[in-house]
Amino acid sequence: MKARLKIAYILPSLEVGGSEKQVVEMATRLDRNRFEAQLVCLRAGSPEWERAIANRVRLKVFAFKDSFRSLPANLPQLYKLAQYLEGEKPHLVHTFFYWPAIFGVLAARVAGTPAIISSRRNISYFETYRPYRQWLQNVANLFTDTVLANSQAVKQDVLRRERINPAKLKVIYNGCDWERFENPKADRALTRRELGIRGNEVLVGIVASLHPNKGQEVLLQAMPHILPHFPAVKLLLVGRDREYRATLESLASSLKIQDKVIFTGEREDIPELLKAMDVGTLCSLYSEGFSNAVLEMMAAGLPVVATDVGGNREAIVDGETGLLVPPGDSSKLAEAILRLLRDRELASRMGAAAHERVRKLFSMERMIEETEQLYVELLRAKSPTAARYVR
Repeated sequence: MKARLKIAYILPSLEVGGSEKQVVEMATRLDRNRFEAQLVCLRAGSPEWERAIANRVRLKVFAFKDSFRSLPANLPQLYKLAQYLEGEKPHLVHTFFYWPAIFGVLAARVAGTPAIISSRRNISYFETYRPYRQWLQNVANLFTDTVLANSQAVKQDVLRRERINPAKLKVIYNGCDWERFENPKADRALTRRELGIRGNEVLVGIVASLHPNKGQEVLLQAMPHILPHFPAVKLLLVGRDREYRATLESLASSLKIQDKVIFTGEREDIPELLKAMDVGTLCSLYSEGFSNAVLEMMAAGLPVVATDVGGNREAIVDGETGLLVPPGDSSKLAEAILRLLRDRELASRMGAAAHERVRKLFSMERMIEETEQLYVELLRAKSPTAARYVR
């Protein structure tokens, strides 16, 4: 069998999140005639998902602690990670999230890994961190060959906040498996019945973890502006509770709209839920690098109203494939939603254009192809030995 390039993806853990799913998609979709991928987690995550992933791609889990105060306790794990990489001899290590960008990069360099890539996927990466974390990142950047951003907005944020050679920065947009969202397993009517939506009701939805940054409070506050014009509107909030649901339920009650709000919790049938909606929203206040949720809504053919933060402007063409509104402004959010509810022809046209934009520019195939090309180009430059495999 022809020798393949060995790629090790290092991430904190396997939790069911947007970025984690993107890493798994890359690891499992790389051309297996050219690449051999494995996942390396710094600590244990979801046992069920770990078992499922281990059936598709090699998986190694360590026992790091996610705290700088535990750095002395993590030194043995760092040594074990470096030993593991030295034994596995990957041609390239690709890290995701903060601590892998520190521990993973240092371990890979100690192990003599030829090429190292570190991903950035959020805006305002260090705003809630203490200064030492940015200092550590700047040190790790010295040992990183490429820093990969998932939007131009993230790239510019890295240039503002980190000490890094601009030549090291590359951009590859997230990819979406658009066919999965175009053709869900259950039809719209069945899903709406399951949610308790009557035929004349209009469903506005958001798919995001229940967290202050995601702006669900602003969406709830927009409802009193919408309901006088469309009394049959209901809100669908889909996502894992990050200790925030009680706050949102209390707000809905104080606004007297509790009977208009449906909390589903975390769900796996996102394509079906999106097809049940009439308008999709993302109300993040900050820190959206390049939203997978927005891509999925667009892939489902939904007209999307999103806040103009981070890379949302790079995904959505305002006025053509969706509408952008200022973050934190419930009245502007309500106006945009009302515009789509009042003009169903416009909403349909935007949804169709959004679907086509994802299909052409943000497909999973495009992301994988560009990532493979980056790996090959970097290894050609960094490793004469690896270059033999990629002629």
